[in-house]
Amino acid sequence: MYPSQHQLTVADKVGCSLCTAKNALNSITIWYQGKIPAVLETVQISGQVSHDKKLGYSINASTVKV
Repeated sequence: MYPSQHQLTVADKVGCSLCTAKNALNSITIWYQGKIPAVLETVQISGQVSHDKKLGYSINASTVKV
């Protein structure tokens, strides 16, 4: 989709006390060109939300702050 960008998945920390990929029901895919945050690191993401009928929602992030 965006070959020059990285893809990561994030979950709501409040809604996901066991935040792992298999447990995160309320997660969203993030497309971002910058440095990828560490696993389980809390981040603030800014960007544009987009929707695909097959893939669901994603965010094209302009910033990811640790």
